[in-house]
Amino acid sequence: MHNVKLYSQLVNPFTEKVACALALKGVHYQRLEVSGSDEVKQLSPDKQILPVLEVDGKRVSGSVDIIRWIEELYPEPSLYAADPKTRHQQESLADWSDTSFAFYWNRWLTAVEENERNRVASSGGILSRIHQHVDRQLGIGQDDEMASLASVRNIMDELGRRMDDLVGFLGNRPYFFADQLSVADLAVFGMLLVIRDGPMPRSIVLLADRPTLAAHTARLSKLTQQGIGERDSQSDD
Repeated sequence: MHNVKLYSQLVNPFTEKVACALALKGVHYQRLEVSGSDEVKQLSPDKQILPVLEVDGKRVSGSVDIIRWIEELYPEPSLYAADPKTRHQQESLADWSDTSFAFYWNRWLTAVEENERNRVASSGGILSRIHQHVDRQLGIGQDDEMASLASVRNIMDELGRRMDDLVGFLGNRPYFFADQLSVADLAVFGMLLVIRDGPMPRSIVLLADRPTLAAHTARLSKLTQQGIGERDSQSDD
């Protein structure tokens, strides 16, 4: 039996993709929470990214490379369709899902940080609040605040449209492009799980409004929870 450890932040859609793959393969592993850039550099000196999978002392970072490594170590059940055309579709959707979520997640974080900067700048002592009150009366500064809020709403609306794309890709099948779970399902699952359970506003509603995607997320979430990951908040490196 291999000694398998999965290192990640607490919230990471790419880690959920890897965790689901390990569960599907029936691999017992320990999940360790990483905090701080120094530990990330130690675990992944070349790429400096998470997640990192360690098997018997050897480490691979980045979910795409990790999934391929898992497939080599534990070939059954396969994460890829035998048909080359279907496999290409699965890999393309997995890449699209990873890229799209990272894009919208980063845009949302930027918008949230801008909102926070505006809030901090507008808070302070009595004199600051007097100036803020006067500015509101004169309409000063409201444009920046409204623009930041509108940016967040636009991001969530766009994310909803990408989820509509996924509804079309899935159709009435239980899994994407095949009747068997694949790398495409893992990638989409990681994204949708963070959307469902994460901090983005209205995200849980976006998923609930798309029942086929919600059911897909629930199926894979159950698989992962029934899997064999042991969580630990401390790295024992």
